[in-house]
Parts: sequence; C-alpha cells; structure tokens
Amino acid sequence: MKSERTKSGWLTRLTEYLHSLHPRPWHGAILCDLSGMTRTITYEDDGSSIKVSVPWSDVVSVSAFKRDIYTYDLICIALETAEGCLEVNEEMEGWGAMVDALPEHLPGTPDNTEWWEKVALPPFVTNWTTLFTRA
Repeated sequence: MKSERTKSGWLTRLTEYLHSLHPRPWHGAILCDLSGMTRTITYEDDGSSIKVSVPWSDVVSVSAFKRDIYTYDLICIALETAEGCLEVNEEMEGWGAMVDALPEHLPGTPDNTEWWEKVALPPFVTNWTTLFTRA
C-alpha cells in the first residue's frame, strides 16, 4: 500500500512564499572584447536567455558595491550608460576577465587590487565605490 502525504493549506502557502523569494535559477556569463561588454543570463528552467551588450564608449560610470545575500555578500559592478544600468556580479562566468579588462578599456579605472578590499570589508555593508566616471 502506498501512502501519500499532502501539505496542509498553511504549509502549502508557506512553501509557495519561500519559493517566491528565490528567483528562477539562472546562469550568468560576461564576455568582454575590444568593442564592449556583453552579459548573458540563461534561465535553467526553459533554456531562454537574455543578452545585453554595452559598448565601452557608452559607459558613463562604473561602480562596485556589495549586496547582502542574507548569509554572504555578493560583490557587484554596475555599468551606467545614458540608457540605463547593467549589473554583473562575481558569481558570473567571466567575472575575473571583466574586472581585469575595465582599466584597459576605461582609462582611469583602478586595478581591482586597489578597490576590492574597500568594497569587501566590512562585511554586510554596501560600500558603494565609484571606479570610473567619464569626463
């Protein structure tokens, strides 16, 4: 005999609420070349993807900051253009190459050894740091 467990109404609502706190699982990738940076987000559930490209010449500012993800911090970089902002983070494939490419393509941007600790410490504080502003 097979028994089935069913969730009570409150448990179902709690489970649905907890699932709503976590967005769809995704994979992010960053690719930099001579013309600019491309961020691709691929959703695991249906394989769909969103690709956004930003030419280096369109970047008006770059900032590094930290997001508090409850049990850990996530280092992020925001590239601002006249049309909006593109955010990438350290969990994305290609992060290291992108961080290394910023000073090369956006002159005046400090090397990550100059800003990383300012953003990373102390923990659980945003530590917004401007890395580049186009004159």
